[in-house]
Amino acid sequence: MGAGSDESAPQVAVGQIHYVIGAATALRLDGAFIRLKPGDHIFEGDVIETTADAEVRFCFVDGTTFRLSSNARAIIKEFSGKGGECLALVDIDRGDFAFFAGEIAKAGRLGIDTPVANIRGRMRTGGIGTLSLVSLFFALMDKVQAADPDFAYIDDGTIIPNYKDDTPHGSFELVTKEATPRHIFVDDPGVTWAFRLGTSSELSISQISNSPARM
Repeated sequence: MGAGSDESAPQVAVGQIHYVIGAATALRLDGAFIRLKPGDHIFEGDVIETTADAEVRFCFVDGTTFRLSSNARAIIKEFSGKGGECLALVDIDRGDFAFFAGEIAKAGRLGIDTPVANIRGRMRTGGIGTLSLVSLFFALMDKVQAADPDFAYIDDGTIIPNYKDDTPHGSFELVTKEATPRHIFVDDPGVTWAFRLGTSSELSISQISNSPARM
């Protein structure tokens, strides 16, 4: 094997499983299929799934935390914690999900892709959503509390959250996956945005005011 070969280099973990309720699994890039348990590492390329009535929470090394439940499926498409383009990209195909902002999210470099719309933005708190084949319900969180991760935070001087932003909760841009994409800006935690595909595949968008109990 040549001196410059890195074929034997171990894959670097990008996060860790915090807790699991019920059954949650991960499919690795190398084809390995494992049943997740607290303390397991997660890696770029992992496909994480939960069964009915199951829930899993995982935390990236920057502190950004995801919770998946109710037959959810997520793919860790990309995670970079070094250099000037620190970012995380997660695909969510279905199920209930929530996320809590860490350093990458606060710096505006977290991307969440769904079949209906892409979610981007500078996030100080987080968001919560429900995704099916024909709809996406998404809301900005008002207040969030997440367990501190066991991983050390990235500290390379490249992720600089803007704590002077005028919006206390942060803001999101939802970009629809249409021939002519629509850009929806979300900065009010009192509103849930509903995206629904009709029988003719036309996308309807509406707002639902959140009740005090839902908040």
